[in-house]
Amino acid sequence: MVLVTTPASGARVSSPLVVEGTAPGDWYFEAQFVGQLRGADGALLAEAPARAQEDWMTEAPVPYRAAFTFRVTQETPATIVLQEDMPADNANPREVTIPVVLVPAG
Repeated sequence: MVLVTTPASGARVSSPLVVEGTAPGDWYFEAQFVGQLRGADGALLAEAPARAQEDWMTEAPVPYRAAFTFRVTQETPATIVLQEDMPADNANPREVTIPVVLVPAG
């Protein structure tokens, strides 16, 4: 399954938010998969591809990195959503969510 090494669940984060970890090779399509930053109400705040950092043509875990840019004026609860790209048989894509708190830059 997908492992998120940074940030930790519940972390207070500022922009740019870098998300790193490993995902199985079948999560990737053309060396990337979907990354989203969603507000508490589900609104899309930012989107960034999670890009493979090594050869993704494997079933083994592959390191990824995504960088989200956002702007908030106060602490804002949010969720990072990582979603496999091109799920088999048009099934619902597998996803991993990580709750965070967005904080203003500076």
